[in-house]
Amino acid sequence: MAIKQKQIPCGITRTTMATHKIIEENISKSAMYSGQIEGVGPRYCPSIEDKIVKVR
Repeated sequence: MAIKQKQIPCGITRTTMATHKIIEENISKSAMYSGQIEGVGPRYCPSIEDKIVKVR
């Protein structure tokens, strides 16, 4: 069976502890964590901020 849907490239990336530190130090600037955006609905991919906060 042939794939008929147009495909797009996808990449995988990694973070380091230095990256985590930068995000943690600036979490108050994040739209999700500063209160600019409210909501807890399901999302396909969690934000990097969510991933860092949940690792703490």
